[in-house]
Amino acid sequence: MKKSLFFLIPALILFLFIFLPIAKMLFSISPAMISKVISDKEVLTSIYLSLKIAFLSTIFALIFGIPLAFILARWDFPFKSLFEAIIDIPVMIPHTAAGIALLTVFGSKFLVGKIFSVFGIKFVGTEFGIAIGMMFVSVSYLIHNAKSGFQKVDIKLENVARTLGASSIQTFFK
Repeated sequence: MKKSLFFLIPALILFLFIFLPIAKMLFSISPAMISKVISDKEVLTSIYLSLKIAFLSTIFALIFGIPLAFILARWDFPFKSLFEAIIDIPVMIPHTAAGIALLTVFGSKFLVGKIFSVFGIKFVGTEFGIAIGMMFVSVSYLIHNAKSGFQKVDIKLENVARTLGASSIQTFFK
């Protein structure tokens, strides 16, 4: 029983640390206020914008993150652990610091921002800026989960598919 309490008490404390603010936020608002907020046009516009940008940044992250995850799962190359460590950094830094880092790369006064502005794409104060911010702080999760999934697929199955005539791309998708 002592071993169980050793784990149970800190786990319960951390759970309550997460749960209580969420519960307070959800249950301290009256149903009338919830109805009023949900019907507010600005709130609906904000929700739509958040969902739209989250969807688009997820698609972009999938297109570029899945191949990176596959490479990390299947290939060995110099400095691989350094690549994996760099991919973890956005998860560990505060979001405000991430925003500043993104501004120093994608801002209109910096090289990448200047290159994109030639094509009419600006990041500061636009949906593109929101999308890169969302992607920057969350793509690490996608890459690591996809990498774990690829590592669980037996390489022998891929080799069998290749000997049966499937291309690398067909093997990957099937």
